[in-house]
Amino acid sequence: MRQNGSRIVHAGEWITVACLLALLTGCARKPSGPSITIKWRKAKPGITTETLVRYSGDKIEVGRVVAVPEEHEGKQVSVGLHRKYAHYVSTNTVFLYVAAEGEEPGFIEALPLDEDTQPVADGAVLHGVESRTEAKVRGFVTDWKRTLLCIGVGVIVVLFGIAVARFVAKRWVPILCFAGGGAGAAYLSTPIDRIIMPLLPRGVRTDLVAYAAAFAAGFVVCAIILSMLFRRKKE
Repeated sequence: MRQNGSRIVHAGEWITVACLLALLTGCARKPSGPSITIKWRKAKPGITTETLVRYSGDKIEVGRVVAVPEEHEGKQVSVGLHRKYAHYVSTNTVFLYVAAEGEEPGFIEALPLDEDTQPVADGAVLHGVESRTEAKVRGFVTDWKRTLLCIGVGVIVVLFGIAVARFVAKRWVPILCFAGGGAGAAYLSTPIDRIIMPLLPRGVRTDLVAYAAAFAAGFVVCAIILSMLFRRKKE
């Protein structure tokens, strides 16, 4: 009788452990963070309740589709975010559906337009895009500071090229211009780095960009000053 009782106790313990493991596994798979709604202009028939939502670039699973309402004809889905990775999704995040290819299942890619915005709140309604080009255009419009920075860097590069082409025939003028560029890199790189650090996306070496921008600025300023001096001498 004691042996039978002992066996029953051990069997009960194993059943309890198995139930706890099953419960924990089910809880781990189920999103525990905020729920959001994603809307597209066109229907996405490939999306199901098993479709994952991944953060752009890092491929981190930030959530999964929990409902695809039939009344919206595939243009709207409900997504549950994982609490641990919910901060990757902000109020300025758009979503691109990547269709299945070969053995790779389809998934929804979260594309941040501006990483400085607040994390998304429970019940938020966000929008999807139809292509990466549309996402990039919306990103430039949303993050206008980074757009102006890119335009400014482009103008400096053009001026830099013009200055090099104009004074390349003279020996000492390029030396002075490069010296001005070195001085700019030495004295202006630190303040420029502080300005552009919050404007550039993650993973970009802001110190290298700051050195390049400071060098180009010093070079262009020196070239302009020398050009003005040459004009006065000719007059």
